[in-house]
Amino acid sequence: MRENFQNTELPGPPSHVSLLVTSNSSLCVVIKEPEESTTGLITRYKVEWSTSASFKRVLGTAQVTETRNPSFIIYGLTAGVQYYVRASAYNVKGWGPPQCSTPVSSALSSWRECVGVKSTLRNHEGLVRKLLEDAKESQYRGYYI
Repeated sequence: MRENFQNTELPGPPSHVSLLVTSNSSLCVVIKEPEESTTGLITRYKVEWSTSASFKRVLGTAQVTETRNPSFIIYGLTAGVQYYVRASAYNVKGWGPPQCSTPVSSALSSWRECVGVKSTLRNHEGLVRKLLEDAKESQYRGYYI
């Protein structure tokens, strides 16, 4: 056991940190484990977020103990603000260096907030009518939307 501990090194940075916008107030962070084999067992990950690329002012930190498919959703963020996210791995030797997310940052929004953008789903009635006409099913004749 002592030999294993001595051969274990600090974990490297996660191999990939994905950043996904899930709403106009939340981000999902998905982490892939470090690629090195000498890092030992990763027991948790740390997720940090900031409005600064240098992380001089960290707005929040969370620990993720689910190591099989590590992910974390950051709630309570402000729409339109640019957020930077990074993650670090932890083993018996301590915290490894952080890996910045891909994309490097994200500004929260939703398609409803985009000015001048037309949704292709706005013409629901026309789409349903076309589908019903294409199906040419007699049971749909006189169907009201």
